[in-house]
Amino acid sequence: MPFCAEDATNEGHVKMIYPGGPELTGFLRRAAHDGHVPAMYEYAVQCEDPRERGRWLREAAHEGYVPAMYAFGLECDDLIQRRNWLQRAAEEGHVEAMCALASESSDPLVRRRWLRRAAEEGHLPAIHAFLAWPAKASTSGSAG
Repeated sequence: MPFCAEDATNEGHVKMIYPGGPELTGFLRRAAHDGHVPAMYEYAVQCEDPRERGRWLREAAHEGYVPAMYAFGLECDDLIQRRNWLQRAAEEGHVEAMCALASESSDPLVRRRWLRRAAEEGHLPAIHAFLAWPAKASTSGSAG
């Protein structure tokens, strides 16, 4: 018999105790419609319809769910919106968002700052990239 349980850390994450498939998707859809924010994100991840996926990612992101902020940012066609959502996720500690901001920035100081933050969080690729950063690049900056 399938059931779910709230995460023991009390962060509202849903633990699925049964395998995926249509039953899981139905459960997530119902939970998302009932306003369960992590379920909105998980349902969006499973959606095959891009509009439905975008709708639920946007909803969960607006509710402040950090993984959704990152995922929604990646799906934004508008570059300003994309950067804003990625930055919101990064500021909340999402290391993949930090790395995305670093890789997409044309400003070397911004790239270095986000790489450093991701490295400080223990993100191994960011640690390697940060340590490989030329010392000269860290002291020179762009005018704007």
